Amino acid sequence: MIFCRKEFLNRYLGLDKNLDEAIRYVLALDTDGLAAGRAEIRGNEIYLNRQSLTTAPEEELLFESHRRYIDIHLGLSGTERILCAEESSLELVEKDEEKDYLFLKGRPRCEFSLRAGDALVLFPYEGHKVKCMTGSPEQVEKIIVKIRPAGRP
Repeated sequence: MIFCRKEFLNRYLGLDKNLDEAIRYVLALDTDGLAAGRAEIRGNEIYLNRQSLTTAPEEELLFESHRRYIDIHLGLSGTERILCAEESSLELVEKDEEKDYLFLKGRPRCEFSLRAGDALVLFPYEGHKVKCMTGSPEQVEKIIVKIRPAGRP
């Protein structure tokens, strides 16, 4: 996982050609005019979802993990805590291979506070519990970019 300000994502160019394309897209993206929902960048290889959500107590939420996609979470407004743990340290609750989701429970190993201008990159097998509140429920705006690593089916 990588946590940094959005403008520093270019430091991570060269890890994967599809990730590179997504980073360049994100760095040039005007988020003000971006509508809620899915926007395709390159079909199912690279796309994004703009979301509006309300944070909740972490006890009410599950971890998720993916096998086929890298996620870039970009904070637009509000503060969202994201708890993380290696998938292998968590217990499987539910799996949907078609949608590339595993839902898991367990203890976090680290956490990040995603605020406006922050970026969190999560790779396959990195469990993450999103939507966690920082004290009380809060409205959060964010973008999640989904990237299928180059050469992966």
